[in-house]
Amino acid sequence: MTELAAGSASPTRRSTSCRRAARRGLLTARCDGRDKRRRLLALSPRGAGCWPAWCRLEEIRAANAELFAEAGSTLLGEVDKLERLLDQRSMYQRVRQRLQRRQLAQVKITVYRRACAAFKALNVEWLEKYFTVEQHDLAVLNDPDQMILGKGGKILFASLGGRIAGTCASCRMARSVSS
Repeated sequence: MTELAAGSASPTRRSTSCRRAARRGLLTARCDGRDKRRRLLALSPRGAGCWPAWCRLEEIRAANAELFAEAGSTLLGEVDKLERLLDQRSMYQRVRQRLQRRQLAQVKITVYRRACAAFKALNVEWLEKYFTVEQHDLAVLNDPDQMILGKGGKILFASLGGRIAGTCASCRMARSVSS
């Protein structure tokens, strides 16, 4: 409509826009008494009520153009940058990494406490899933105090939400080797 008021729209576009505005009750049209080929258009009361909003819309468009000019970019240019960044790493990946970082921040590492059944249970579960539980494994898991700690090793637990979620042990195998 602002293009119509400014006279910058093409004749075809003006005609289409005028018909559309008339159907919506924004314009009234009547034939010119001197030239039957011409239609005289006027804002209807409803259209007159919308005019201030159209003017504000033009001001918003102009303010946006000024803002992007000051920023040295355009909305489409910024969208293009966002698309390139999302091609490198999708929004799904970004959200997933944020959630993983948050979850990792909640993990607490604690040192082994004597008679903690979780050490044996978690290790047996892991061994059964990926390997086979052997006699030597059971000897270590049944007496970690002697077999690991007694030989200078360490046992750690990772807990999440108050539940032990993982464990690891480091034991001295030889003077210069740990496993």
